Amino acid sequence: PSYLLLDSSATQCEKSPQSSNLLISTSSHIYSLHPQSVGQTTYDSISSLPTSVITSLTANGVDNSVYAVNRALGEIISLERQTGVMKTVLTGSQFGSISYDPMSNLLFWVDIHKMCVMVHSLSTGASMEVMSSSSNPFSIMFVPEKNRLLIGEKGKISVVLLGESNIREITSDILIFPTTLVYSQLMDAVFIGDSDSRAIYTWDWDSDDVVPFMKNIGQVVSMAVKDTWLYWVEKSGTTLLWVSVLNSDELSWQPLNSIISPNDVLHLTLSGNNTGKGSMNMACLTTHCSHICYNKDTSGYTCSCPYGMSLARDQLTCQEDCAENVFYCGDGQCVPLAWRCDGTEDCNNQADEGNCTVVEVAKCNNETQSTCDNGVCILGSWWC
Repeated sequence: PSYLLLDSSATQCEKSPQSSNLLISTSSHIYSLHPQSVGQTTYDSISSLPTSVITSLTANGVDNSVYAVNRALGEIISLERQTGVMKTVLTGSQFGSISYDPMSNLLFWVDIHKMCVMVHSLSTGASMEVMSSSSNPFSIMFVPEKNRLLIGEKGKISVVLLGESNIREITSDILIFPTTLVYSQLMDAVFIGDSDSRAIYTWDWDSDDVVPFMKNIGQVVSMAVKDTWLYWVEKSGTTLLWVSVLNSDELSWQPLNSIISPNDVLHLTLSGNNTGKGSMNMACLTTHCSHICYNKDTSGYTCSCPYGMSLARDQLTCQEDCAENVFYCGDGQCVPLAWRCDGTEDCNNQADEGNCTVVEVAKCNNETQSTCDNGVCILGSWWC
């Protein structure tokens, strides 16, 4: 099969350590797919999570780490694809779309309670807000090749250079619900799946225009690019679909009824060693920022501090700098007053959610969110 190589004896097929893998998650399983391979086997089971509802999945083209949101247990988990070792990274009910930057060991997520994008350092354990929004961010994707974080919202894609107040906005009226984003290095373009428009759009990196790539298809919920192919899955679908990134004339598909049901929440991602590290800045992997480290474009880094802290003279260490009009956690940490009793534990000691009443819990945005019985906000699209 095309995804395997002959070993030294030239008689046995084995997986190449340099190959990338297309992964798909159902509500409770993660599989490796081989949609264009010769032979009967089209998938391998990577992991099974009996008590789970996987609502987001991310990996990267540099290593074998996979991260998933398990909504049933309220956690983000990490999975080492080769060893199968699974760990809990973060807990809570606030996680929407997630993405990972292997060059700085940072995990990003959409906080559906606060309508903002957050970042967590897997090296230091620190978390902080990256960008707030007046509406719910629907999707995020970190692009290592560009050192940029992309955030999909209604009517626009925000391109964020982390560590600096540098946000480029690509606006377009045709973007209604940009559910999923994926970057093609071959095309130097971003493909945007819009579930409400039932279309896939493209944005060339150096342009300001979003243009149609495929129209009149199903509700695209997740996409991935591997080599010259764009793959996607649709809501309530049991089929993997793909076209060439060069054109959309020839559509191919593969039924996955044996592992997928129409009720499954599906996500695609690419995992493996297919992205060259030579031209990428990896300064943060060897730097000792106390909290959050962002790589600069070509060389160097920027240390950043959570709310209520500032950098010391060494430009590495964050020190307490809480103002009077904030909520003090009692352990040197502080958070905005608006985060008090909002249903998410932001203080390390959970002090911001202590002694709260139902009345105190922040109200949800009725246009984009639904309210649970305990006051917690979730995306409206997750309701039924």
